[in-house]
Amino acid sequence: NAAGEVRLLPEHEEDLWHAYNLIVVGDCVAATTFRKVQRETVTGSTTSERLKIQLRIEVRRVDFDPEAGELRLGGGVTA
Repeated sequence: NAAGEVRLLPEHEEDLWHAYNLIVVGDCVAATTFRKVQRETVTGSTTSERLKIQLRIEVRRVDFDPEAGELRLGGGVTA
């Protein structure tokens, strides 16, 4: 059983490559992100704000693009 928790704050592109090699399908990954929320008032005008949320997904797909320096995780939201 390899259960456990790792906290990662990538500082270099190579850190993302190492994360790519550590994260496997079925892992749960949490991150802080921002979501734009739009609300419509009773008068019909809209307002929007950015909310900081904690997102947690169960990983179904892991991709690393070395040219873009991006780690992409796909999966279902669990919390």
